[in-house]
Amino acid sequence: MPGFWLVREIFGLLLIGLYFVVLPVLLAKTIWKKFYVDMGMLPYVIGSHLMLWMLLIPIKMYLRWTVNLKYFVALPEFFLNI
Repeated sequence: MPGFWLVREIFGLLLIGLYFVVLPVLLAKTIWKKFYVDMGMLPYVIGSHLMLWMLLIPIKMYLRWTVNLKYFVALPEFFLNI
């Protein structure tokens, strides 16, 4: 395993970044377009991130049961696990 934390966790950081940055933008342009127009940008961003955190729990449970993935990002150097 690489010693430098960025090399070790780059895939998980990219995955989480895509999930929380790209997915809300795509949803605002497609499925949740009405929510974005009705609520405005700031309430939409807050609501979409809360919804994505809520949906991350079953995703993480499924991955734990199937491929024994404990954390997407494990940084014991900074006391951070996602």
